[in-house]
Amino acid sequence: MNEKKLLAASAHSRKAWELLTAHVEEGDFTETGRRILGVLSDYYKRDPGAKAADREIFDGLVLQSITIEKHKETFKLALEKLWQVDVSPLNVASLVLSAKRDAVLARLSAASVAQDSPETILPLMEEYTALCKADALEDGPKGPEVFRGLTLREIYGTDGKEELIQVLPVTLNARLGGGLLRGNHLIVAARPEMGKTAFLVNMCFGFLKQKLKVVYFINEEGPRHIQPRMISRLVQKDAAECRKDIDAIDAEAKAKGLDNFVVVDLQPGTLTEIEAIVEEEKPDVIILDQLRNIMVKREDNFTRQLEKVAIGVRQIGRRHNCVVISATQAGGSAEGKAVLDMGDIDSSNTGIPAQADVLLGIGADKDDQAANRRVISLIKNKRSGNHEFFPVRLIPQLNKYMGLGD
Repeated sequence: MNEKKLLAASAHSRKAWELLTAHVEEGDFTETGRRILGVLSDYYKRDPGAKAADREIFDGLVLQSITIEKHKETFKLALEKLWQVDVSPLNVASLVLSAKRDAVLARLSAASVAQDSPETILPLMEEYTALCKADALEDGPKGPEVFRGLTLREIYGTDGKEELIQVLPVTLNARLGGGLLRGNHLIVAARPEMGKTAFLVNMCFGFLKQKLKVVYFINEEGPRHIQPRMISRLVQKDAAECRKDIDAIDAEAKAKGLDNFVVVDLQPGTLTEIEAIVEEEKPDVIILDQLRNIMVKREDNFTRQLEKVAIGVRQIGRRHNCVVISATQAGGSAEGKAVLDMGDIDSSNTGIPAQADVLLGIGADKDDQAANRRVISLIKNKRSGNHEFFPVRLIPQLNKYMGLGD
């Protein structure tokens, strides 16, 4: 970390100081640097209107803070060198970025040497990768977009209609007001073995029929498990039938859009890795199966971690103008229950739902399971405001969901 340049830029520019204190920890500085930064911070806090530090006043304040006389010469020399540094405050973001990158790399190296757990190392790897990719220091998009006088014609186009991506089953699509908008986040919650993956595969079938590109991120089942299920749904034949003539089945699946179905095995994956793939593939739809396995920086509780993941994937969808569909678990309260509600979302009754434009639960009681029925509950629906629950039929051999009357 170039401590002198960072301190010099901060002394010359309040904005540079604000960036520095927001993104670099005091522990990353030497003892001398910490003392100078502390006095500089006090200086700017006392005078909110100060755009830069006055050299004479600032030097006096630093030396006044030194109680041991022999140390004053050390600080005088440090201050003299600080004011001699030729640095543009406008480039401080790059300096801070470099310092932050060095600090994260140091922590990552220490964690690797100590053989810390993957839960500790993976978030540091994610943070370091993101910093290496960054051109400027920022926590998200490059600032808010401002829309002045935006008209309905500009929003809906010449035909006055929203550009919607339709979803399956058809009975769900109708209850969403005709589909999803790009940037929407739909979250599917269900108990294990309730048919979440089949539901996602069925949705993918609908997207491929619309000639859309889908990237399916998976961190539970491997690609050799999900791909046959997608092929089975495309050709509408069960696994046994598909194996009778593999070449013919492959050709039929490709004709029906298989090449637009991209599977990414995350193991378990980070938000940085996901966004890198999205940038490369430019999909219309991304599927995340499942949210809870994606690694982020460890928080004090799992609920907060899940919320951070949900926030992150929603932002990716908005930045890249694609629909995001995520799967998560329903908790034990949903076991044997047909109609689910927000309280049934495992470990995150508020954080995950808050990041969904549409949150739906898949439930079933014993009778439903025996009859291969599932109940879809529209727990949250910002698309149309419809919060019904309704039954659908599952054909597990084909990974197919359909309305009872279809």
